[in-house]
Amino acid sequence: MFEYISVNKLINMINQNSLFLLGKINKVHGLSGEVSFTLNSDISFDEELPCLFVEVDGIPVPFFIEEMRFSTDTTGFLKFEDIEKTEDARILNGLPLFIEKKYLAEEPFAQNDFEF
Repeated sequence: MFEYISVNKLINMINQNSLFLLGKINKVHGLSGEVSFTLNSDISFDEELPCLFVEVDGIPVPFFIEEMRFSTDTTGFLKFEDIEKTEDARILNGLPLFIEKKYLAEEPFAQNDFEF
């Protein structure tokens, strides 16, 4: 028998189980829809990943990467597919940026992983 799962429960399962908070989108960069981003830490991940997730209205939305380049270990620029204008990219300003955990080079520590 199938169990009905609400959209909110499914989103929570995605957030808790498969996504890691990578950083945030800062602001629009240039005129072609590119955005700057900052990572929370110098964490290693597969830079050939197909998409990153941006939390829009509390929902993780996948954005497919056209190009990603770094200016430092923790900052860089992203160009997402289908975002071609500054106006379209501006709605992403300040939003959290997530990565699927399977693309991380190593499993990050959870808060309860530390012993005192």
